[in-house]
Amino acid sequence: MKTTTALFAALVALNVVLLGLIATNKSETVREVVTKELGAVASPDLQSAYFSYGGVRHWAAKNTALTDASTTVCALLSPAATSTLQFGSIKYTTGATTTQTLSAGKGTTRYTIDRLFATSSAAADEKATLLAATTTPAADQTAGKLILTDRVFSPSTYLVFTISSANAYTDVEGTCEATWYENGLYSGGNPANTL
Repeated sequence: MKTTTALFAALVALNVVLLGLIATNKSETVREVVTKELGAVASPDLQSAYFSYGGVRHWAAKNTALTDASTTVCALLSPAATSTLQFGSIKYTTGATTTQTLSAGKGTTRYTIDRLFATSSAAADEKATLLAATTTPAADQTAGKLILTDRVFSPSTYLVFTISSANAYTDVEGTCEATWYENGLYSGGNPANTL
């Protein structure tokens, strides 16, 4: 009986020692908590000139104050990076006093067209719309249609809309607008996008 008690005491002592070792060697569990913040937009209208998603930057420009003192009625500045024109148009909501030729093209300045994209004739008092580009390029340039290589804009060049004579529109009203996809992400500055 004496050996049983001694054996029992030895087992209890061994358990206490083992529990002590386990308690002191217990490793800490490190838990990494990752929180992702999700932003929100209060309306469907974005005030920025660009929107990026999936690594693609989409630019837009619009001008609602057309100029009637020059043959250039609107010029929209492309992004400060090489970009591809997706869409461009001008809509005249007032008619001219005489028949006019409306033109759209690419220019290194806001006052000249270096590469003509489209032309159209508008009769006196006719409200007109002219498309400078669509998402589907035409196959030939000779018919006055846009081909794919013309849609690539160098950094900070212009999409220019003109009429054949200044002051033909007594009160030019309307809007011009364009969208571009940036070829590679732009890395600085904040380009102004309208004339």
